[in-house]
Amino acid sequence: LDDLLIRHIVHDEDLLGNRAVLYGNFDLYNETLCLAMFRFRRLDIPRLAMVLQIPDPVVVSRVFLPSTNALCILLRRISYPNRLVDLERIFGYSSPVLSQVARTISDFIDANFGAKLDNLGNNHFLNRNKVEEYAQAINIKECPLQNCWAFIDGTARAICRPSENQEAYYSGHKKMHCLKYQSVCTPDGLIINLQGAYQGRRHDAAILRESRLLEQLQLHVVFPDQEFVLYGDEGYGLMNLLIRP
Repeated sequence: LDDLLIRHIVHDEDLLGNRAVLYGNFDLYNETLCLAMFRFRRLDIPRLAMVLQIPDPVVVSRVFLPSTNALCILLRRISYPNRLVDLERIFGYSSPVLSQVARTISDFIDANFGAKLDNLGNNHFLNRNKVEEYAQAINIKECPLQNCWAFIDGTARAICRPSENQEAYYSGHKKMHCLKYQSVCTPDGLIINLQGAYQGRRHDAAILRESRLLEQLQLHVVFPDQEFVLYGDEGYGLMNLLIRP
């Protein structure tokens, strides 16, 4: 009831954008809470905004936000399933504004850095020394392989049953309609390659062939005296650059 009364008192423009009158202004505060909410430490968020070259301020629907605040909105949005209305109390902006900010920052990052996930060659740090470092980190964890440097897997994301091509998007294994993605993850937690989306009925092995990832591996992890391999599950075939159980 109190919220309803306040909404009648506050100017219409504030109701469309600014919720600070209701909930207060957002600030990067407690270190532990910051890590739990955004999965980044408090001092690392401004550094991340700078490295990602996020413009300051971010302008959305006549609302001006500091780059760190805009990045925090996206980080909170993707760190854990939540509703936009729940974020109003954290950031002090309406759901439409929060939605636009999250989408704007996401599109900006994808447009400027998405290519790093498309091709291994776009990651300039991925050289022989780095691949050997990854392989050593995995071997130290009692892995019998000395040349395994990363892990590959497919993942399915559920979607509503489409009105067309339902069979193409239905996964008999997952028992749901979905989109599939293929990712390669290194032992330091980085997703170094991401391909998709593919139709839900596609098998992981077929997605591997279509993604042409093996051709990229041939260029970047095969050396005259040694070749490094990925490790995947039983859904993949055994091949020179991919080991499976």
